Amino acid sequence: MAFLRLTLFICCIACLTLLNTPLITSANAAIIDLSLSISQEGNEIHTTVINRSFSPVTLDGLEVTVFERSYSMAGKVIPAHNSYTHTLFVEMPSTPGSYPVLARLHYTNEGQHISLVHVGVVINKGPGPKPPLTGRLYGTSMVQKGTVALKALNTQAWRLITPNEIQVTEELHKNGFAIYGINTKTRGLNNSYPIFAVAEGEESGRHWTEILQARLHVLNAEAETRGKTANPLLAAMALLFLMGWWTAQARLNNRAEQAAQALHGLLKYTSRGILLSLAYLTLKDAPMLVSWLSNGVVRLFHAAWPIEPAQLLIEHLVGRNYEYFFQYFVDIYYWLSLLLLFPYLYYTDKHISAFDDKYVNTIRTLLTLHRLLLFKRPYFNELSRLGILTLCVKLFFAPMLVSWAINNVLHINNLIHTQTLWNLKTINSFIVDCLILLDTSIFAFGYTIESRYLKNVIKSVEPTLLGWAVCLWCYPPFNAFSFRPFDLPFFKIALSSRPEWLEGLILCLITGLWGIFVWGSVALGFKGSNLTNRGIIGSGPYRFCRHPAYTAKVLVWWLEGIFFAKYGLSMLIGFTVIYGLRAWTEERHLMRDHDYTEYRKKVKWWCIPLIL
Repeated sequence: MAFLRLTLFICCIACLTLLNTPLITSANAAIIDLSLSISQEGNEIHTTVINRSFSPVTLDGLEVTVFERSYSMAGKVIPAHNSYTHTLFVEMPSTPGSYPVLARLHYTNEGQHISLVHVGVVINKGPGPKPPLTGRLYGTSMVQKGTVALKALNTQAWRLITPNEIQVTEELHKNGFAIYGINTKTRGLNNSYPIFAVAEGEESGRHWTEILQARLHVLNAEAETRGKTANPLLAAMALLFLMGWWTAQARLNNRAEQAAQALHGLLKYTSRGILLSLAYLTLKDAPMLVSWLSNGVVRLFHAAWPIEPAQLLIEHLVGRNYEYFFQYFVDIYYWLSLLLLFPYLYYTDKHISAFDDKYVNTIRTLLTLHRLLLFKRPYFNELSRLGILTLCVKLFFAPMLVSWAINNVLHINNLIHTQTLWNLKTINSFIVDCLILLDTSIFAFGYTIESRYLKNVIKSVEPTLLGWAVCLWCYPPFNAFSFRPFDLPFFKIALSSRPEWLEGLILCLITGLWGIFVWGSVALGFKGSNLTNRGIIGSGPYRFCRHPAYTAKVLVWWLEGIFFAKYGLSMLIGFTVIYGLRAWTEERHLMRDHDYTEYRKKVKWWCIPLIL
């Protein structure tokens, strides 16, 4: 029965995704990918535009500025995967040295005027002296508004060059930093631009030029593009549920048993309604909130350090890890939850008091946080602590796992329709893709559906910072940099040559290990989720060792590193250490459960039966 429910959940994700596949195809067709470069041959300056898009692009014009004079070119159509070079003959100035040349390209995308800039160097009668100024330009990701930082000894000597639709709204210079407040005129588009800072001057009768370059990502995170439920409606729903919560709590005393049951159900229902509405609203506007917060910190402390982590986090929040969650899943999940939760809570959880519910206690804590301003202690107990930690787990993992499951459906569907050569390698790859789909679907189910009827209610959440750190270490956005300390040039361990039969054997072994990994997920079933205890499982591969999934995954990486040179020795050691720490922190957390101590007596091996 449990497997049937899980299969139904995977089928629902697959159907919702495949029914909307044409939407993805049409969206990708509008992507424009242009690049701009500058080169010099004597008195000729060549500006080259490369169109890497899958469709022709119509240029509205090209402007080249050099030696304080501007030259323009009329519009032109550049075919897909083609390039165009504009040649300009210029008269060199009398002062020798290096000079900046600015090229500004104009085109239209989705009815909006977009530009692309590039700054190069023109050499006149030999290069100029070494520039006396050095610095660094920090790239950034922004949503509507953002900040660009320049670090240099003399920030006043530099000028910032951005595309036309990027406006510099303010400029602050202090302590060797220049902070530029910027705003974008575009809406509804993701754009990635090169931006430049240029300084120039003369020394010993020769002109010099110094150029700094960074990348600016303007991200489309407007509320209407992240889910179909409008922000005002979500805020109104949260307020409505809050009023219902206050009403139910006020009337719970001195009520008949039947009425009290309804009020307990209403209190539990409105608590979940408030949290669902606020969670949806927070996830929709998270990129905007991060952008505003980082901009505020940069302006307040006049420092550039918040820019790079904010850029990484914003790109994560608007990237593929969240895209499919908002596109296919969240609205259906939100409204179905609001429709079905009250009858479920009224009939199946009627024996549990609302005051023993972790989400009710979480709302009570949130409503008393204002006491901190009066130096008083807000309401807080173990249930509210459990509720807050549960929300953190679900808010972090649920969008990613749902998006990954949907992405795997799309990937497998695309592979079935496009793969023409089926050999041992492609067959093994296809099997692994199907296994990963099963794994991500199981965990997506575990993060989004919690029920006593399914026996997957969260009993406890990892209580230590170390436990959270080693778990999040392995997931985006943290794994974009968390394993870099292990990427060291140790001696080579990969085999330089291998017979074809051995390669086929290793591929099959890797597929088998992925099968063990997913077997562990299937055994967990509805209890599958990180950092939580939803009940102890002793079936499947858990009969032989306590961490079979981690063992299988680490062995896969070692085989890929040794036989396919995918990872170096230091990285493999890093994987092993981190997953060893994950196993240790999980053991420490689960040992608080008597059932787990009994399970440890039966299964004594951590990772490999009879060995470790």
